[in-house]
Amino acid sequence: MSEDDRAVLDACQPHPRGGLLIIVERAETPPPEGFDRVLAQCLAVDEHPPFEEHTLLTLAGRHRHGQVLLEALAAEGGGTGGTGQVPTGYAVLTDEHARAWQVEIAVAPPRRGQGIGTALLLAVRDHVAATGGGVLRGWAHQRVLIADRLAAHAGMRIERRLLFMVRSLLAPPPPDPPSGVLVRGFVRGQDEAGWLEVNNAAFSGHPEQGAWTLDDLLWRLEADWSDAARFVLAADDTGLLAGVWTKLPPGGSQGELYVVAVAPHAQGRGLGPLVVAHALAALAAAGATSACLYCDAANEPARRMYERAGFAVAREDRSYVVKI
Repeated sequence: MSEDDRAVLDACQPHPRGGLLIIVERAETPPPEGFDRVLAQCLAVDEHPPFEEHTLLTLAGRHRHGQVLLEALAAEGGGTGGTGQVPTGYAVLTDEHARAWQVEIAVAPPRRGQGIGTALLLAVRDHVAATGGGVLRGWAHQRVLIADRLAAHAGMRIERRLLFMVRSLLAPPPPDPPSGVLVRGFVRGQDEAGWLEVNNAAFSGHPEQGAWTLDDLLWRLEADWSDAARFVLAADDTGLLAGVWTKLPPGGSQGELYVVAVAPHAQGRGLGPLVVAHALAALAAAGATSACLYCDAANEPARRMYERAGFAVAREDRSYVVKI
């Protein structure tokens, strides 16, 4: 057992609460059987997966960051034996870089309000402290008022607010591009380097979207929601200028504008609204009836652009942070 593993197990002692015994343990990867069951329960109730795509890629061993998976087991009546202990929640702690950690937590809906989320988050804090400390961040994708209380219990404050915006796909045809600009789909084997350059310049310093590698791009190009024909690019004779990458799960009715990027040198030319309009048309042609996207609440220019494109705020997600 490594020193890091021992630190996790030493920190994760049973947490009794109201006759319920909660035990947090480090789980092996790939995730144990209960993981998919808890995720499915959360998705059915919350209508949003509790873990982001990059978190699941980490667990599948397809991401460059290290990770720790914690599993909460709960047993009624205070028993400590293995019999009757049921997986009720999971925390994924991702080692991003230079003592910067990201955590996401999922608790089975029937077991919420019993201290399971608190036990997981405190175990995560203990692990970060035992491995040298650092900055810990976590996202809440739903039920943000409950998440506010949970985060405050662990000493975390709100750092970012992310707006989830939606609109229908009943819209006029997209406008023609300006002279010298071509709107087209992504071409595999041709556009990877150019798109990465545009994306990383547009999102320089962004905690999730910046500094992508070719592997980050290729993994997503192979996803079942990806289609090069719906990966809309704007280019001229100098190269790629802007793009919108869309998501549409097989059989899904709501598409997502996953990444909207305009090269810094091409901003101010109306290319953002142009590629957004063409991406919406591509989603409609693929059978989607609505579209969604995420926008940082602090990014007022982007929010105004999306509102002009017909999007309205449906909910707010929140990011929390604490230095340990």
